[in-house]
Amino acid sequence: MKIAIISDIHSNIEALDAVFTNIDAAGVDQVISLGDNVGYGADPEAVIQRLISRNVTSTLGNHELALLSDDYLKSFNKDAAKAIKMHRKLLSSSSLDFIARLPRFIVRHGCRFVHALPPDSIIEYVSRTPETRVRRIVELQKQPMSFVGHTHLIMWFELKNNVLHRHDFSANDPQPLHLQQSIRYLINAGSTGQPRDSSWKAKYVVWDMDKNLIIPHYVKYDNKAAAHKIQKMGIAPRFAQQLMKSLMR
Repeated sequence: MKIAIISDIHSNIEALDAVFTNIDAAGVDQVISLGDNVGYGADPEAVIQRLISRNVTSTLGNHELALLSDDYLKSFNKDAAKAIKMHRKLLSSSSLDFIARLPRFIVRHGCRFVHALPPDSIIEYVSRTPETRVRRIVELQKQPMSFVGHTHLIMWFELKNNVLHRHDFSANDPQPLHLQQSIRYLINAGSTGQPRDSSWKAKYVVWDMDKNLIIPHYVKYDNKAAAHKIQKMGIAPRFAQQLMKSLMR
């Protein structure tokens, strides 16, 4: 069985559609999103409806929480908050209902899926969390493996012989991670629609349960079209520029 884990689509339908094409070609059986399906981008309605039509299970992200909660929205910077306020007007009742029912975490196939940090945080960044705390979380988590998003980075932590190690997947040489039963894992699935690393491509991972592999995927898409739509809509230009900055690195 193969499970695709996507995260941080951020209303980028060009990236999401390219990823689905790649997922279909990879023979994936199930897709799980780690949240932040909305925010930043130009197509929140198209993204949510695509997730619904594809029967994608999703957790709650902090951008979904901001869309649902005015109190939490106040913690956002003005550019991110402006995008969420615009998205509220673009989303249909069925999309808003989908978002309102998202759980803070999912446990499936003996694994935990959560937006930010186990067991159920949607706002903490694993990349900014002290290593001692990350180690403790990985050690005490009931499930031996967890998937997270939120950082927009594609990487993993492993707890081996009581020592925590961080590893980054490489866009230039995207080798799979071979899972071992004696090791506990925390896997960061990267961002499908708003890159903050060295590659402009849309990212996701596939968990091949039969072969005990985590396979990183880097997918080309029309990032120029996605950036142009952000600019045309009047969302903060930096969210469009981010799609292009990573292209120039």
